[in-house]
Amino acid sequence: MFIGFVYEETKHRTVGLLMEDVPGETADIRNLKDCMETVRLLHDFEIVHGELNKYNLLMTGHGVKVFDFEASTAQGDVDPAAAEEELRSLVARLEDKSGIGKR
Repeated sequence: MFIGFVYEETKHRTVGLLMEDVPGETADIRNLKDCMETVRLLHDFEIVHGELNKYNLLMTGHGVKVFDFEASTAQGDVDPAAAEEELRSLVARLEDKSGIGKR
């Protein structure tokens, strides 16, 4: 998990990233209920992830952790259609065997 940047002298000279190892397993269809609850929480906080796949959801001893918010938007009010589509697509994303999003 990304924690922050490491700078040399000024923030314009990034020399590294501070990371934390988060133990867990990639989510799959068996984790659908927990993943849906977590995605609903994101929506409650007015965030649409925008790029959910099984590799952006990690099952840990402390619940589901969500990663890769690069395509996310904080919308103020989440568009109900966008939120519903994100939840609806979660089944296919958790069943996906293509490896999309793995890198």
